[in-house]
Amino acid sequence: IMIAASMLNSAHAPVILGGSNLWWGEAHEAFEKMAAKLNAPIFLNGLARGCIAPAHPLFFQHARKEAFKQADVVVIVGTPLDFRLGYGKFNPKAKLILIDKTDTHFGQNRNHDVGLAGDLSLVLQELTDAIHPVALRQEWFDSIKQAEQKAHAELEKMMHSEALPMNHYRLLAEVIKFIDDKTIVIGDGGDFVACASRVVPVLKPGNWMDPGPFGCLGVGPSFALAAKLAKPEHKVLILHGDGSFGLNGMEFDTAIRHHLPIVSLIGNDSGWGQIRNPQVALLGEKASIATDLAETRYEKMVEALGGYGEWVEKPEEVVPALKRAFSMGVAGCVNVRIDPKTLRGTVDLMRGLSI
Repeated sequence: IMIAASMLNSAHAPVILGGSNLWWGEAHEAFEKMAAKLNAPIFLNGLARGCIAPAHPLFFQHARKEAFKQADVVVIVGTPLDFRLGYGKFNPKAKLILIDKTDTHFGQNRNHDVGLAGDLSLVLQELTDAIHPVALRQEWFDSIKQAEQKAHAELEKMMHSEALPMNHYRLLAEVIKFIDDKTIVIGDGGDFVACASRVVPVLKPGNWMDPGPFGCLGVGPSFALAAKLAKPEHKVLILHGDGSFGLNGMEFDTAIRHHLPIVSLIGNDSGWGQIRNPQVALLGEKASIATDLAETRYEKMVEALGGYGEWVEKPEEVVPALKRAFSMGVAGCVNVRIDPKTLRGTVDLMRGLSI
């Protein structure tokens, strides 16, 4: 604890990231207190989304790569150095502090300077007590804020595009208008959910679920059933890719039989976009092997099972369709045509799945 505190006390450009075990360990309050005392930029991934309010002055969503490139001390709480963090391939000169409930992942992919394993709330409380309160490092903060604003401006262009079919971000701009702090959002897809994780605000702890680092697509309906049973007063919305809906869509029969009014919004780009787009970009159209899908009308399948279904093609139709789906009192599906050429998957590949 004291070695980690010494590193943080002398840091000029610290950064903190919280992952899923922050949520499982119910340690988000201790995490926020440590970050506030240190006055360091905060990033989140996995189930930790929502553990810090989107409006928190230290929270950033789009500048992670730039922050990790420049940071002199990196604190990672509750998540491994897997592909989501570029396997630790950020600033090689940065000191690395790992904090988790066990030391299982310590030392994987990159050596660390300090590893702290234990009850996350207690470890974070002890570390917070040991560090000195620090005034905002204005130059460091401003550099991250500038990178955040630049990335957000690029996304804003796509979120306000009026081109049809809608791109992924244009659809999500409408979804953002609908969700509130009583909406549990479940991401179950590739490209579409990668985009959602960048722009959809998670307003409360536990209001976001996704397939996790193993990418087990198809979990959305099962997660949604459990979420609705656990929190019946919440709206439960699955953000589906059309490919992932096809893996487990028959669970809507379960939802209807058990009177669980969950709703799926499908970003339908007629393909496994996160695989197809890199194949085509690197090797040409002929390399798109088994990744093109039909424009399947999954909402009709849900209707046939006894639920509610609606097909959408225009931005102004999205929110009214979601309102109708949630008002019906049965499981529903809003199937939305989106542009198959929004190259999120290609961008990820070119970046080497880096942070």
